[in-house]
Amino acid sequence: MKHPSQKRAFPPNFFFSIPLFLIFAPLAGIFFWAEINSSAAEPLKYNYIKHSFDEIPMKKEATPQAVIFIGPPGSGKGTQAEKLKGYRHISTGDLLREEIKKGSKIGLSCKEIIDKGEMVPDSLISDLIESHFSPHILLDGYPRTLNQARWLDEKVKISQVFSFEVNVDKLVERLTNRRVCPSCKGVYNLVSKPPIKPFTCDQCATPLIQRADDVETVIRNRMRVYQEETAPVIEFYRQKGLLTNLDASQTPDTIADLIHKKIFPSY
Repeated sequence: MKHPSQKRAFPPNFFFSIPLFLIFAPLAGIFFWAEINSSAAEPLKYNYIKHSFDEIPMKKEATPQAVIFIGPPGSGKGTQAEKLKGYRHISTGDLLREEIKKGSKIGLSCKEIIDKGEMVPDSLISDLIESHFSPHILLDGYPRTLNQARWLDEKVKISQVFSFEVNVDKLVERLTNRRVCPSCKGVYNLVSKPPIKPFTCDQCATPLIQRADDVETVIRNRMRVYQEETAPVIEFYRQKGLLTNLDASQTPDTIADLIHKKIFPSY
């Protein structure tokens, strides 16, 4: 029998095991509790998620910010669109030509109309335009009727509208000398911007073509239709204080500078 004053001997690793026990015992208890309550925890989690989406309204997409170029074909809208950075260029003419090339239903419906120089009906063009919306858009050649302008007013926030004014005789001269590349979409003019090699694209060496609607009779008819149907649109934006008239006979750099100062007045 040991004397009461004799010290009690402990195993060598006894004191080392105490901290480990204090650490792992609570963790084991938490894990055990979680396993027991897992069947109740899952429904609670999903109910919370469902509640949050059901009760909190989803944030709507931002309204597109739009700049509009109004002007007859060949007035220089496409040239200025290339110079304006930060905006997605939406050209009704380009979109329709692409649909015609694909042989789509809307393309086949519009081909005969475009070749005659007449206006494509609103019912065919609005859905095509909206499908190409993005946060910042540049609309080239749209709207061309008052109905289109009113429809657009409900879809986007318009910051500036530029009207490209051009003399009809000068427009005829410009367009009858226009040639385009069917492959890369490059645009040339036999007088003011001729290709290096005659009738051949500088970029891809594809033979240049003349558009079917770039002949004088079609151009003059197109201008007549344009002036009749677009005049109310120009007045619509003038009354809203959004319209800026541009002399399209000025140099492209001069026009680009005027447009830039209007859109970015602080720069």
